[in-house]
Amino acid sequence: MSITINTYKISSEEHVLEPTLISVQSSITAIHKEDTNMLHPTLIFSQNIDQDFNYIYIPKYGRYYFLKERTFSQQRYIVSFDVDPLRSWKAQIKDLEVIANRSSSYYNTYQKDDSIPFENRSIISTQPFSSGFGGECLILAVNGGGAPVAPGGE
Repeated sequence: MSITINTYKISSEEHVLEPTLISVQSSITAIHKEDTNMLHPTLIFSQNIDQDFNYIYIPKYGRYYFLKERTFSQQRYIVSFDVDPLRSWKAQIKDLEVIANRSSSYYNTYQKDDSIPFENRSIISTQPFSSGFGGECLILAVNGGGAPVAPGGE
């Protein structure tokens, strides 16, 4: 089955919702290799193609793909790809409404979370002052200053 693709060069990381695309060639015709699928297609190019691409878009599928492997055999280029799920389903990802239970950077310390096994401990110690203070009383309270202790830890 013949299929039309557009080739691109990307220099950004693979795990980006909107990578920067530089168009290399558009409307290139390729043929599906036997035993291929839509998530990991292998395409055969019989025409001269610009080798300076690492990313493609297949309009028929509406999906973007990363170049995985490229070989040249019998005057044909055989190229394998892996789907880019972030770019391919970008609109659906952006439309999601998410309620996140946990975050590494935004959290509420007053919200109970049983998956974090920490507990509060009060440590009271009395230390005499070497110079003394006469008959007056001095109370010093310190909050924090130590790492949280897991239950049962010392």
